[in-house]
Amino acid sequence: MEKVSHPLKIGMQGTAVVRLHDALQLCLELGVLVAESPRDRGQLALGLAHDRARALYGDATATLVDRFQGERRLLANGEVDAAVADALNELMRCWDSPKLH
Repeated sequence: MEKVSHPLKIGMQGTAVVRLHDALQLCLELGVLVAESPRDRGQLALGLAHDRARALYGDATATLVDRFQGERRLLANGEVDAAVADALNELMRCWDSPKLH
């Protein structure tokens, strides 16, 4: 998976935003972003898919980033800064590295 870059915020579009979407989707799938209920998780995934289809940093993307920030005790403002990008990239590195037996 390609690295998440920064800064990213609402209204931005392009491949950097799609890389963010990929990372957030993986976080949802692996339970890193814990939604309050399965319905909530489904709604967040649906919103993310809608934003991703347009390669847009929309409201759903901002909501997921805000939740990620809160869970990681980062400044929760819904925008990707260096701290958020670093935290996401570290998770991606951990998930991409081969497991030791």
